[in-house]
Amino acid sequence: MPGTTIIVTNFYICPSNKKKVILISSTINERDQMLFISTDEGASFQRQPLSFTVETLLFHPSEEDKLLAYSKESKLYVSSDLAGNGLYCRNE
Repeated sequence: MPGTTIIVTNFYICPSNKKKVILISSTINERDQMLFISTDEGASFQRQPLSFTVETLLFHPSEEDKLLAYSKESKLYVSSDLAGNGLYCRNE
């Protein structure tokens, strides 16, 4: 995203594998939000756009590739592979 200012709004570290880190970022106008996912303690990141605004995100306490995300729109999203195939809404 050349020319776009990105602001990290939250970060999360997996409790069962500290090498897995997720940053949540927003553009400066807060219209677009995305995840930056690292599996190597932040040495590199994979960017994943989001179609919703994250209120909070949780790693599963023992299964390091499972995530839950709760949106500001009151929907629950789930991923079973560290967001590799996206976070899917559980309410739909």
